Amino acid sequence: MMPVTPETLRELRRRLGAREGKPEISQAELARRLGANNMTVWRWEQGRARPRGIAVATLQRMMAEVGMK
Repeated sequence: MMPVTPETLRELRRRLGAREGKPEISQAELARRLGANNMTVWRWEQGRARPRGIAVATLQRMMAEVGMK
């Protein structure tokens, strides 16, 4: 599985957006899909915190769905 890093999170947002005909989805939209707080996703992307537990599993599943391996 691909590691969850700030760079892979940004790439995930771009790829999810591209599937929907947008440049990317917002941090707020990713947070909504994960059931997380907007600030939590911001902290992950800034490298100030790391996703844990079910969030990691969900993010890895989402990455696999958009072809990130």
